Amino acid sequence: MKVLVTGGTGFVGSHSVRALLAAGHQVRLLVRNRAKATLQGVELAEGDVTDWAAVEKAVAGCDAVLHGASVYSFLRSKYGEMRRINVAGTRIVLEAGLAAGCNPVVHVSSFVALLGGTPRGGTLTADSPLGDPMGVYAKTKRDSDAVARELQARGKPVVITCPGGVWGPQDPYLGESCQMALHIARGHVPLTTTGRFCVVDVRDVAAVHTGLMKRHERPRRYPAFGHPTRHSDVHAMVCRAAGVRRANLPSPPLVALANLPFLWLMSLLAPGAGMNIDGAYIASRDNGARNGESERELGVAFRPAEESIRDTVAWLKAAGHLRP
Repeated sequence: MKVLVTGGTGFVGSHSVRALLAAGHQVRLLVRNRAKATLQGVELAEGDVTDWAAVEKAVAGCDAVLHGASVYSFLRSKYGEMRRINVAGTRIVLEAGLAAGCNPVVHVSSFVALLGGTPRGGTLTADSPLGDPMGVYAKTKRDSDAVARELQARGKPVVITCPGGVWGPQDPYLGESCQMALHIARGHVPLTTTGRFCVVDVRDVAAVHTGLMKRHERPRRYPAFGHPTRHSDVHAMVCRAAGVRRANLPSPPLVALANLPFLWLMSLLAPGAGMNIDGAYIASRDNGARNGESERELGVAFRPAEESIRDTVAWLKAAGHLRP
């Protein structure tokens, strides 16, 4: 297949592009800046996901679309940008792909779009309803997922993937998982919780996306949650991988929820100290998860969380972001 990929220079996107190429697919990247597209063996189309004409031109002649372009930030100052790219851009890319006759048209969502739709402590699945999550990023991912589900309800061949918190090596922009690892390794996060959140390896997410590149007779949703892992255990795994000892003071999920006002205040007073109110909310939900469809139908075996975290820290060291 010839696949138009948006967000192909990002963390999930770049790994997905490599996996698509390795599987024998052709890839065309829609990029805003050609200088950032360093992957070999791909065709480039210049444009923005919010520009219908640019997307329409880019998708011409393609068989499938993998829409991964998204601004990922917990900063409230980026809310307007996230609404424009994450939500409005999703509608443009998906509808342009459908108009061009592409099948499948894959939308990369996130497990955060489901938070609040499943009771605290409940299990997330491919069929979980959209939630009412806290945080500006999570709200835009919920709304972009709603766009994809709207098209699915009309019978369009839209496929939704739902990754958990993505870890692994070679993150070109040092995203939130890398930042979490760095803050933990540097001792900035002594307060942890036994609440769980999903940890998935970026290479496994790429394997899901590659497995979807075939014609679909009906709309589908495929989870890529990975493994629900306690925040306190993630802290311990990062410290083991980094070879350091750091304070790890876990509390139950509901205590973490009660601490949200304190974390909000600290995030204002010390924005670089790893105090993340959105992350605390995610862990306070303490949701389990099942990857059934992706494991059964696509044959993806999701790596253990510790392996993904270990490889993340090893890459941070090798790339010079974390001193040994």
